[in-house]
This record gives sequence, structure tokens and C-alpha cells, in this order.
Amino acid sequence: MTRHQEQYPRAEPRLGSLIAVIAVFATLGSPLVYFAWESINHLLFGDLAGARLGRGALATGGLVVLLLVMARVLRRTAPDW
Repeated sequence: MTRHQEQYPRAEPRLGSLIAVIAVFATLGSPLVYFAWESINHLLFGDLAGARLGRGALATGGLVVLLLVMARVLRRTAPDW
């Protein structure tokens, strides 16, 4: 344990703050999930519209970035859980 950690112990994460973080990310991520899901459905049915596939790829990339950021924030908010 470093001197900084001994001097400034981490506060226990509150359940309310964890729920709030998850709610914010769910609100931001649900449109991305919908758009990526619809793009994958159109791709599987053979509707190969270039603009839709491009936007779907962007939405999927945005969703991956959002999930990585959410994992980092949750890990920082509640490291022991």
C-alpha cells in the first residue's frame, strides 16, 4: 500500500451512485444498441445499402467505446465489488 493510499483511504462505493452510473450509460447506449441491431438485421437479410452499413459500423464502434468507458468508470467507482 502506498503512502497516498494510507493517507487518503477510498470511501466505500454507494449503491445509489452505482445505479446512477449504470442508468446514464444505459440511457446513452440503448439507441446505439438499437441502431447496431437493426443494421445487423438488414445485413443478414441481404439489404446491402452502403450508407446504412456505414452508420451501423459507426454505431457498433460507438457502442464498443461506450462499453469500454463504462467498464473503466465502474471499475474506478467500485474497485472491490
